[in-house]
Amino acid sequence: PSSFAVATAAQASLGAAALAAAQLGRLRRGGERPVVRLERTHAVLDSCAHLLVDGVAPPPLTEPGQ
Repeated sequence: PSSFAVATAAQASLGAAALAAAQLGRLRRGGERPVVRLERTHAVLDSCAHLLVDGVAPPPLTEPGQ
Protein backbone atom coordinates (compact mmCIF):
# COMPACT_ATOMS: atom_id res chain seq x y z
CA PRO A 1 0.00 0.00 0.00
CA SER A 2 1.03 3.58 -0.63
CA SER A 3 0.02 6.85 0.95
CA PHE A 4 -0.14 8.26 -2.57
CA ALA A 5 -3.11 7.79 -4.91
CA VAL A 6 -0.98 5.84 -7.38
CA ALA A 7 -3.88 3.87 -8.87
CA THR A 8 -5.90 7.03 -9.44
CA ALA A 9 -2.93 8.81 -11.00
CA ALA A 10 -2.20 5.86 -13.31
CA GLN A 11 -5.83 5.61 -14.37
CA ALA A 12 -6.14 9.35 -14.98
CA SER A 13 -2.91 9.72 -16.94
CA LEU A 14 -3.40 6.64 -19.13
CA GLY A 15 -7.06 7.53 -19.65
CA ALA A 16 -6.16 11.08 -20.69
CA ALA A 17 -3.58 9.79 -23.16
CA ALA A 18 -6.06 7.29 -24.60
CA LEU A 19 -8.75 9.96 -24.91
CA ALA A 20 -6.32 12.34 -26.65
CA ALA A 21 -5.38 9.60 -29.13
CA ALA A 22 -9.05 8.79 -29.74
CA GLN A 23 -9.91 12.46 -30.26
CA LEU A 24 -7.02 12.86 -32.69
CA GLY A 25 -8.28 9.85 -34.66
CA ARG A 26 -11.78 11.34 -34.71
CA LEU A 27 -10.49 14.68 -35.98
CA ARG A 28 -8.54 12.95 -38.74
CA ARG A 29 -11.31 10.59 -39.85
CA GLY A 30 -14.48 12.25 -38.58
CA GLY A 31 -17.21 10.37 -36.84
CA GLU A 32 -18.73 10.35 -33.39
CA ARG A 33 -17.15 11.48 -30.15
CA PRO A 34 -14.98 8.62 -28.83
CA VAL A 35 -15.67 6.88 -25.55
CA VAL A 36 -12.62 5.81 -23.56
CA ARG A 37 -12.93 3.49 -20.58
CA LEU A 38 -10.00 2.26 -18.52
CA GLU A 39 -10.25 -0.05 -15.54
CA ARG A 40 -8.13 1.04 -12.58
CA THR A 41 -6.66 -2.45 -12.11
CA HIS A 42 -5.53 -2.58 -15.73
CA ALA A 43 -3.98 0.89 -15.47
CA VAL A 44 -1.99 -0.10 -12.38
CA LEU A 45 -0.83 -3.41 -13.85
CA ASP A 46 0.23 -1.66 -17.06
CA SER A 47 2.08 1.03 -15.13
CA CYS A 48 3.91 -1.54 -13.00
CA ALA A 49 5.25 -3.17 -16.16
CA HIS A 50 7.53 -0.12 -16.56
CA LEU A 51 8.73 0.03 -12.93
CA LEU A 52 12.36 -0.49 -11.94
CA VAL A 53 13.67 -0.69 -8.38
CA ASP A 54 17.40 0.07 -8.21
CA GLY A 55 17.55 -0.65 -11.94
CA VAL A 56 15.93 -4.09 -11.62
CA ALA A 57 12.39 -5.08 -12.59
CA PRO A 58 10.37 -6.44 -9.64
CA PRO A 59 8.74 -9.88 -9.83
CA PRO A 60 5.60 -10.10 -12.00
CA LEU A 61 2.35 -8.88 -10.42
CA THR A 62 -1.02 -10.57 -10.44
CA GLU A 63 -4.42 -9.00 -10.08
CA PRO A 64 -5.31 -7.98 -6.51
CA GLY A 65 -6.70 -10.80 -4.43
CA GLN A 66 -4.81 -13.53 -6.29
